[in-house]
Amino acid sequence: MPAGLTPPRSLSPSALSPASNTSPSPTISDDLDLAALTSDAFTSEADWLNAVVEKSLARRKSNDQSLAEVESTLTPTLHSLDILVGDTSAAVDRLINEISLSIPRLTFDLQLMRENALLLRFTLDGIRKRGGGYGTESEVGKVLERMRVLDLVKQRMEAARDVLREAESWSTLESEVTGLIGEDQYAKAAERLAEAARSMVVFQNTAEYEGRRALMVSLQNQLEASLSSGLVKAINERDVKGCKQLWNIFGMIQREQEYRTYYFSNRRGTLVDSWTSAKLSDCLEAPSALPISATPNLNAPTQKFVDALAHFYSDLQVLLAEERTYIPAIFPDPAPTLSSFIETTLEGLSPPIPQRLTSIADFYGPLVLPEVIAAYKATEEFAVQVERTFAKLEPTPAPAPSPPAHLPTSPRPGHSPSSPSLSGGPPSTPAKRRMSKRRSLSKRLSARSISFATGQGPDFLSDHGGDEDEEASAAQVRPWETALFEPFLDWQVEYPELERRYVASEMSKSLGDMGDWTAGLMSGSSSTGSEKGAKILLDKAGKVFSVLEEAIGRNLALTHGYGARGLVDVMNEQLVAFFDRRKEDLMRAGREKGSASARRRAQATAAALAGGIASPDEEQEMVFEGLEYSTEDWSTFQFGLKLLDTCRGMAERLTAFEAKLKARMTVLAHAVREARESPARYTVPGTTKGAILLLRQSTLNSAELAELLDPLEKPHEAPSGGSLAHPPPPPPLSPFLLPKARGAATDFTRTTQLFLHDTILAPLFAHLNEYSTLSCWTTTQDQRPGGKGAFDLAIPTFSLSPTETISRVGEGLFNLPRLFEVYADDDALAFSIETLPFVDVETLRALQQPPQAAPPMLRQGSGHRSTSSEALSGGIPASPALTRTRRGSLVAGSSGSHVSVSQPAPIPLSAETVIATWLSSLTLSILSHLTSTVLPDIPRLSKHGSAQLVSDLEYLANVARALDVESPEELDSWRDAAALDDKALRGEADVDERIDRTVLERVARIRGIRRAA
Repeated sequence: MPAGLTPPRSLSPSALSPASNTSPSPTISDDLDLAALTSDAFTSEADWLNAVVEKSLARRKSNDQSLAEVESTLTPTLHSLDILVGDTSAAVDRLINEISLSIPRLTFDLQLMRENALLLRFTLDGIRKRGGGYGTESEVGKVLERMRVLDLVKQRMEAARDVLREAESWSTLESEVTGLIGEDQYAKAAERLAEAARSMVVFQNTAEYEGRRALMVSLQNQLEASLSSGLVKAINERDVKGCKQLWNIFGMIQREQEYRTYYFSNRRGTLVDSWTSAKLSDCLEAPSALPISATPNLNAPTQKFVDALAHFYSDLQVLLAEERTYIPAIFPDPAPTLSSFIETTLEGLSPPIPQRLTSIADFYGPLVLPEVIAAYKATEEFAVQVERTFAKLEPTPAPAPSPPAHLPTSPRPGHSPSSPSLSGGPPSTPAKRRMSKRRSLSKRLSARSISFATGQGPDFLSDHGGDEDEEASAAQVRPWETALFEPFLDWQVEYPELERRYVASEMSKSLGDMGDWTAGLMSGSSSTGSEKGAKILLDKAGKVFSVLEEAIGRNLALTHGYGARGLVDVMNEQLVAFFDRRKEDLMRAGREKGSASARRRAQATAAALAGGIASPDEEQEMVFEGLEYSTEDWSTFQFGLKLLDTCRGMAERLTAFEAKLKARMTVLAHAVREARESPARYTVPGTTKGAILLLRQSTLNSAELAELLDPLEKPHEAPSGGSLAHPPPPPPLSPFLLPKARGAATDFTRTTQLFLHDTILAPLFAHLNEYSTLSCWTTTQDQRPGGKGAFDLAIPTFSLSPTETISRVGEGLFNLPRLFEVYADDDALAFSIETLPFVDVETLRALQQPPQAAPPMLRQGSGHRSTSSEALSGGIPASPALTRTRRGSLVAGSSGSHVSVSQPAPIPLSAETVIATWLSSLTLSILSHLTSTVLPDIPRLSKHGSAQLVSDLEYLANVARALDVESPEELDSWRDAAALDDKALRGEADVDERIDRTVLERVARIRGIRRAA
């Protein structure tokens, strides 16, 4: 059968039976006659299965068992059938795969066999013609038979001679080698052992093999022990000729690794001792952690770990520069030997570098990140110097795709089970020996992460052409790079958490006590305090962005940008926390200020009713006569205005910071793509390819990182299929990197606007506090003052005047334009105006478009507060741009996507439009508070009270129209519902459909009227 074609295995029922894996009950084994499937007794599998079930039922019936018991016994049968089906399917699939792999080669093998047969036939025909035939009776046949016999005799005699010679040789081997060693003839002893090692194949698979192998190992150990002192002396005296001779001797006895161990141990001894005895000020190492042989140098100066590591690298580099001259003169493979020297030196440190990194982490706590970065930078600088040292070595053959085996790190005076093979073949490489160390969890990659990191699957080196094979083999981490950078890999993978802890600590240090920024609000009427508080907040925000900007450099230094996903998450978290805390501070200060203002107004009202004298604060209000604001109210208003201007400054800084971050990330995206497409040619200044490749193979190079970077940088592709009539679509704009931070900044801005809202409307809200408890709601027509004449005659009432409360609210609304006229030129009022309550964002966009491209200006909606965040999320720029609508209930539009780059610049709004927008928002806020909070609290409403309520609401609607604001639908519903008669409220007459049903039911309830079902 041709090579590569595996004969199919028999799929007998016994072979597919799950009996080897499961142990079914005897009853099931009797019932499940699998052999019957292959017989002609059944026409189909269904007939066989029915027979099995009937047989089982008959047996259970004879035993008087219930159907449940029968079902319980059938369940294992069905389970066994499922297992058989799976095993059969797997076996068939395996056979199909083997056959499909063998069939393509079968044709080639058959063709080759046919050609060889034809050639053989032609050759035999030629011989037959020249020799007259070669049968046993022919002359040629007799000669060939004689030659065959003579050759067989010769082979057997040589084999017998070799056996006798080897037996004689082994009988004197121990005495000969011992004598040569005693005479210091080590080379001849090594040659004798090499000859004996080659003859070990004669005794393979015999009873004498183990005994002769033990003798060989013993003699090799004896020779190695005799050479060890001379080797150490030659290494210390830098005797290159002697070291080279000893290398040849060690090579003959297959002890090259032991030679390297002696050499490396002696050359690195002083360096390792200095590392162990170093006195570090920031390493919390227990004395038990140090090796017993280490003697601390009490006179050594105390230094930081980073300084000690840099000094160690400097000494190691000096040693490598020296070994660059000696190693090529001694070893036949200088580059792999020097690499093993670096690797074993780093792995032989005690305590190891990972342990000391953990120790300094315990010492510095959250502030360990700069120390880890400094240590990593020192390691990268040393790695670059090592690469230059390798470049100065003599050219060596290209390394094999698989990295060389690790070398031992300590001498072995005796032999261990990992001794070289003695089977008579060429010397084999001893099993690699590595010191036990913690395996990095980040190195345990799944097939998906490897595929993502390299651009290929796990076997991406197996199916490429010549150039691709060279490139793939060049893009591998060298062993010395692994030993150098792997101690930092876990810290690089944990970079987001390290950055989060460090930034939180730096934030706490930079911000200090933020409680003083609202002190000006609570201190009194000083405008200087309000300006100071806003300035403090802006300065603190600047420090926040400075701390976060430094984090970009730390990310590049430690992870070369591969920790960008975690960095962006940390930035989002910190900015959100900063804005949320400031929001809580402002809300808390607003509540405290509101409570104090309410108490002050109550005291002032009581004093006014008692005929008291105006306070000095009230005398200062003459400038704004008619506006019921105290000096503290003006100070609070100015604080809110300054704070709104501070929000604008923070938004501008956030935009500039995000632009800088996006620029860095775009460059990083380009670099990551280049590293993924051509890992062999991609280099980063200041580090090695191995360091970058370790990062690419770590969990930092994840799908989340690609999701962040891919939209920022796309490969430039030539347009295809485009035309003037149907041009290709423009590339999508990259998303915002800090959407959560923008949302938090928008929420803080909205909170500031609401704070300003509440400050301006506080006197009006105070008037409405007692509005629901006025006595006029339950007063009848007869009880109304002035309802009757002198002779007790009813005087008809043509109209009702608004209550004093509503009159004062209306007067307050009429006076609001005078308040904003003073601040008409203040740009703070225009910032993020689209986040004001009851603002239509679509109308804002319409006003920002050129006149010819503007959409319709009017849009109605329900009276809900705006929840949009376009000011900081890309839909609407943070410039002043908003207008009022003709309809009073303005709603927020949905947050837009990204503004197209082809759209013209937005048109800023005039100061008059901004003031009108604020007036509209304030008016709708007070009307919404009236309809949603105050009016539902009216307990009872008489017929006369309804008329009074209609008069009040109509007055407020007129005030709103006078301010060019349409009254909201809720206000119209309350007014129209209060104007209905009893019949309409009971549901016996038609009602205007514009009246909200909830409001209608509420008015009927307080009027004491039960509506019809």
